[in-house]
Amino acid sequence: MDKNAEVAAKVMGWTPVRPDSDLWIVPGDEERFAYTGPKGRNLRTPHFDFRPWEDIEAAWMVVNHLRQEGFWVEIKAGPPQATSFWSVRLSPAMVSFPAMARKLSKSLPEAICEAALTVMSEREQARNSPY
Repeated sequence: MDKNAEVAAKVMGWTPVRPDSDLWIVPGDEERFAYTGPKGRNLRTPHFDFRPWEDIEAAWMVVNHLRQEGFWVEIKAGPPQATSFWSVRLSPAMVSFPAMARKLSKSLPEAICEAALTVMSEREQARNSPY
C-alpha cells in the first residue's frame, strides 16, 4: 500500500472500490471517489486526486478530518532558513486514550501525514488493549 493509500485507509477511514484499488469510496451525502494512484491515469469514474503527502490541499482535508474526530491540531513553522522545518502536534481533545503525536519535517503535508498515521495507530492500539 502506498503512502497516500495508507492515509486514505487508516486516517480517513475510506474503503477501496475493490482490494488493491487506487480508487476510494468517500462517504457523504453523495457518492464520491478519491484516487491515490499515479498521476496522469485516465479514469472513467469522476474522482478527485488525493495525495496528502505532496498536496497541501489534500493534507488540509486530513487536518479537518482529524479535528472532526476530536483532535487538537497544532502546526508551527520553523525559521525561514535552509534547515527550516514544520512541526505538527496532534492530541485528543478528550483524553479517552493517551495518544499524542509530534512530527517534524521540511514539508508540511509530510509532517501532517506522519503525525496523523502515528496518532491513529496509537488510538487503534489503545482501543484493542485489554487494559
